[in-house]
Amino acid sequence: MRKHSSIYIVTSSLLKDIHHKNSNFRRNSLRTIPLIVDVSNLTQIERYIKALIVDPDVGVSSSALLSGIQMFKSNEDLVKKWGTEIMEKLNSKDQYIQCHALMLIGDTKRKDFNSYKKILFSLMKQNLTGLAAVQYLRMLREITKNI
Repeated sequence: MRKHSSIYIVTSSLLKDIHHKNSNFRRNSLRTIPLIVDVSNLTQIERYIKALIVDPDVGVSSSALLSGIQMFKSNEDLVKKWGTEIMEKLNSKDQYIQCHALMLIGDTKRKDFNSYKKILFSLMKQNLTGLAAVQYLRMLREITKNI
């Protein structure tokens, strides 16, 4: 019982930080939440993370995408619902956001080969920056191995 109450206190504190005005607090709490939250609390928290994916602050948005990557390992179906928000971030000018969004889209679509391939081919015309271009090439290499 003691362990459960400790996790509840830590989770409450992190959720409080997610709503803080200071973006550093929001970034750090977003990075920490997937490491301590169990599947039963995930549905409460996912709506906050989903909303912060489209946050105007680049660091907060990037941290939310990274949280999604971590959360995908434990609950794929929950993260797959964020498709629209993630795809929107592929149009960002920031290379980190593009890369993290591409990684998360790749995770959500990887099991559906046709959908995965369709997304990658649609990104051919997009101007991907630095890290996102490298991630895109990795993903292309992955599908060429499966053909």
